[in-house]
Amino acid sequence: MRLFSLKKIIVTIMFSFVLAILLITAPHVFAGEEISTEVHKYRYETDDIYYSDAYFAHSATNYDAHLATLSILMTKYSMNPGDPDDKNDTKWYNEQSNRVKGFFEKIGFDSFLPNDDYKSQPGFDTIGVAAAKKTVGDYTVIGVAVRSGGYFREWSNNVYLGDGSQSDYMHEGWYNAANKLISHLKKFIDQNGINGKIKLWMSGFSRGGAVTNLAAGLIDNHLNDSTYISNKITLTHDDLYAYTFEAPQGANLDSKTVKYPHDELYNNIYNVVNPNDLVTKVAMKNFGFTRFGIDKFITTKFYDPDNFNNNRDVLKKIYSESHNDINKFNVDKFDMKGITGEKIAGILGATVVSGPIGGALTGLAIEKLSGIVSADNRKANYDANIVVSLAIDELCSSIGNRTNYAMYYQPLMKSLLFAIMSDTKVDEASAMTNLIYNFLIESMLNRYGISGSFLSKVYKDYDSEVSGKNLIFLASALINAFIEKPNEMISLIVNLSSIFQNHDTELNAAHLKSQDDYYINAYNEKHPDAKISVVPLRDNADLVRIALYGYNSVQVEDEAKKTVVDVDGHVFGRSDIKKCDPKFATGYYSYITEEKMELYLPVNNKYKVSFKSYSKKLRHLVQYNTLIQYITAQKYTATNDGSSTLPSGSDHVWFNSDRKTIQINVKP
Repeated sequence: MRLFSLKKIIVTIMFSFVLAILLITAPHVFAGEEISTEVHKYRYETDDIYYSDAYFAHSATNYDAHLATLSILMTKYSMNPGDPDDKNDTKWYNEQSNRVKGFFEKIGFDSFLPNDDYKSQPGFDTIGVAAAKKTVGDYTVIGVAVRSGGYFREWSNNVYLGDGSQSDYMHEGWYNAANKLISHLKKFIDQNGINGKIKLWMSGFSRGGAVTNLAAGLIDNHLNDSTYISNKITLTHDDLYAYTFEAPQGANLDSKTVKYPHDELYNNIYNVVNPNDLVTKVAMKNFGFTRFGIDKFITTKFYDPDNFNNNRDVLKKIYSESHNDINKFNVDKFDMKGITGEKIAGILGATVVSGPIGGALTGLAIEKLSGIVSADNRKANYDANIVVSLAIDELCSSIGNRTNYAMYYQPLMKSLLFAIMSDTKVDEASAMTNLIYNFLIESMLNRYGISGSFLSKVYKDYDSEVSGKNLIFLASALINAFIEKPNEMISLIVNLSSIFQNHDTELNAAHLKSQDDYYINAYNEKHPDAKISVVPLRDNADLVRIALYGYNSVQVEDEAKKTVVDVDGHVFGRSDIKKCDPKFATGYYSYITEEKMELYLPVNNKYKVSFKSYSKKLRHLVQYNTLIQYITAQKYTATNDGSSTLPSGSDHVWFNSDRKTIQINVKP
């Protein structure tokens, strides 16, 4: 009898142990109502939408390609339905959230609630936020959409970095908007009487992505504070799903009240980024800005030349399926340009003719700029990522630091964008291009007392905020950037339209669909001969930047001892770029007596870099420095400043110095 009881006890213990394991590994089956794995297909406007409750059955720390696609479609439909005929049309603004309401209803979410900003004309500090809910298992899933387009005057808020004192060093404009989002979430929970376990699903694109990123980061830091959102609900780290797309950088490495932006605390936040998108590089890394969470990258030719053509073939097919005009697909077009001395004289002459003294400056149409530039064949494989980053580096060097920016540059930047984005019918890419061009031309003429219509508008509308000192500072920063990197700045302006297309919502939705097998399989079923396959995202977009001062001859060997870059330097005359493999880039800069080289090498490799001086000076200083730039993974950094230095050196040498060789190891 005692043996039987002992056996019974052992069996009971074993059963309890197995049951405990099952409860841990399958909580949604045993801890509450089972979550359906059924996948539903809906049609909404121009998109097929695949939805399943199972998207929320796994931990938010697991990137889900299906949920990512659903998230970018949420952001697409959060945008305004075109433009109002009259910017004072209150009825149009009141109904602008109807598209995302229809999206939520289509996938089974109810109780839709937009905030007041979503029902009014956008202003400097507004942010449209809407929420809806759905019961999934024994959870309430709350979807939060942030208006991700049709910002109009909200554009001026994007350059409102602040000095950091009012936002724990985060981007002040987006920090304030993120807190508005959190306030609306609290209101939604209260009005709907939500209690118990919740799952929070948030998404945003562009400015909406920056706000979503900060809001998710702030919530992650307060998950143990029951009063931060509501003491009636329970939200865990695994149940916060945050996806952003082409989000600017609003978090900051100097923040004190939150954990380090790349801490594992934020591994439930995913940011899908195109390295060639200008918007994702502001606010500037140079001032400590970054994103909370994990960045995943759309591939470009620079990072994946072997698979690039297949990647774009799939993308174009998926892009066309949503009735987009493939003839407008111009996203990968980027040509390095420059202007010769003779053509510069032509520009000045045309400017004088078009801007008579005492009259309104009509300006030289930006389209004409492309006709007076020629190819810059001293740069090999430069793309938008490199050129935009170099331009930002130069501008930040002129500005100095964030405090200077907030004091001397921010008022005018805010006013400039407010002025051009107040129009409800404006092409953003063209507006930004002409903003840079007209501002530069008018600023130079303004120094000589010649007035311009563009700056006059800024002064007229914002005289209380903008001073002549602001104009001088901003114009000087731009002009200095042109002096230091003239061809890069010119190339940025000439290619701005194609660069901005990287920020197009439809294009980014196609990128996400291209890495989602639901859409790939559907395309193959419709087109049996296509046989396209999923296009994966990249986990990093890191590269090493090497600057060589006083050198104009360089060779680079990779780990397999293959020469990947070969630039033949000459004592007199410019260097010849004999070879530069597609995964690499090199640029040659020629000054009166010295030369400078720049190299860009992908990480995860060992390189042998050999270089030689051919300066025209008899004795001169040569130096080199290396930097892992555009950091995307903490494992490459030695400090918390977002950068990691590699070998550097300098020396005074005699004419035609011996070749120097350094080993660079950038393998993790």
